[in-house]
Amino acid sequence: MIKFKSCAVLFLMCCVLLVSCSKSRSTTKVLYYSESNGNLTQELERLADSRKWEVVTTSNEQYFNDDSLSRISAVILPNSSINQLGHRSIPALKRYMEAGGSGIITLPDTLLQKKGWPWLQTLTEQKEGAELSIDQGRLLKLEKNYSAEDIEKGLVYVIGGNKQADYSRATTLNVPDSTRYTRTVLAQGLDEPLQMALLPGNDVLFIERKGGVKMFESKTGDLKTIANLDVFTGIEDGLLGVAADPNFAENHWLYVYYSVAKGKQVNRLSRFELLDDQLDQSSEKILLEIPTQRIYCCHSAGYLAFDSQGNLYLSTGDNTNAEDPLVEGYPPVDERPGHELADDQATAASTDNLKGKILRITPEDDGTYSIPDGNLFPKDGSKGRPEIYIMGLRNPFRFTVDEKNNNLYWGDVGPDTKVKSDYGEPMSFDEINQARGPGFYGWPYFLGNNQAFPHYDYETKLEGPKKDPANPINDSPNNTGERILPPAQGAMIWYGKGNSKEFPLVGNGGASAMA
Repeated sequence: MIKFKSCAVLFLMCCVLLVSCSKSRSTTKVLYYSESNGNLTQELERLADSRKWEVVTTSNEQYFNDDSLSRISAVILPNSSINQLGHRSIPALKRYMEAGGSGIITLPDTLLQKKGWPWLQTLTEQKEGAELSIDQGRLLKLEKNYSAEDIEKGLVYVIGGNKQADYSRATTLNVPDSTRYTRTVLAQGLDEPLQMALLPGNDVLFIERKGGVKMFESKTGDLKTIANLDVFTGIEDGLLGVAADPNFAENHWLYVYYSVAKGKQVNRLSRFELLDDQLDQSSEKILLEIPTQRIYCCHSAGYLAFDSQGNLYLSTGDNTNAEDPLVEGYPPVDERPGHELADDQATAASTDNLKGKILRITPEDDGTYSIPDGNLFPKDGSKGRPEIYIMGLRNPFRFTVDEKNNNLYWGDVGPDTKVKSDYGEPMSFDEINQARGPGFYGWPYFLGNNQAFPHYDYETKLEGPKKDPANPINDSPNNTGERILPPAQGAMIWYGKGNSKEFPLVGNGGASAMA
């Protein structure tokens, strides 16, 4: 009985090993991709004859797809050819390596100048002659004065056991074929459209900053105005956000965030009913009002979205005087008397202020709201406003809630500053952030990967000490909230106007982060 068990275990282990090992190809095929064939083609053909291999020499980029590359045992690429590869071919090569198709040899006929692909950047940083294991494949970077013998040894190295590609192991996504998409223009000539809501039947509702509410009817293809809200449109204010209730098909509720035109200087979150393609303004239920200043520009934000649990998120800008700090070249932390509107420590960094935040509430049927579990501060308001989910933001103009896990992603538009970052460039980063829970995201004390600004004294024009991201303190006389703030969270992605070493895919140029 013991012998039987031992044999059974041994048999099972052998089966597992056989299943887990990739099968070897019956033939060896080498792809040489080059615009100019040259002498190397002849060398490869002689090598193929002696080794019983097959060589494919081509300048046709159509070879770079899963089906073709799965039959290839090794790919030879001059740097000049890599520089010419398109946005579909490079992911295809990465998938080839992830699938263990075999390997790649690069030839240094010129400098590798292809930008924006981290795994190619890793290759650029390697010395000539380096042998690398990337994902499930092998890569060889030949030296400049390589010989035919070097090519042969290199091919033997990267081909290895000539295992068949297993694309179930590939994690890089293929670029979708553009023929799978159809571009349909729903509306044009809109006046500063800021957000839209998809309604049942594929009808689409648009809002315009100056108050227009428009509806695209899917069945007829018609666009019509269904309401004009009276809103304050100075600075960056206006009709800023709209979201349909998760149960819109039954209750016909729309949530709107707008700047009240008369009387109060507030931005208001309200609920309206949409009945018979008309926005019933008499049905308004006011959920929340946020006091604003309308003297100085800038940053209103105002985006709205629901998560899968029925919680409503609202982004708010810091609503701070950005003009004087722009002249000085420092964040708005002006603590001088009479300059309260130029101090973000009173808004974005204050636990008692709803500006410079992303709020998270649960709308109730009676037109009020409750506080869901998991916000940044206790529900009783003892440590800060309980509506706050994310604080320490400058201008979170757009955000997205992941429908599967409720992770929150947003872009935060960065400042213009003369303060130098750790990399020597101006610390004027835009950010893309991810939050899997509540937190303080640093502004106006930190930016990017928690790089700290010196605390600038607008009276003396001198730089003071930097804050500690692990223990930030808000000592501003304009702060009405807690003095001790939560630890600062670094950005997921950050970049300035130049090329980013950390995130080369973002390129360079203008900045207006959205997510």
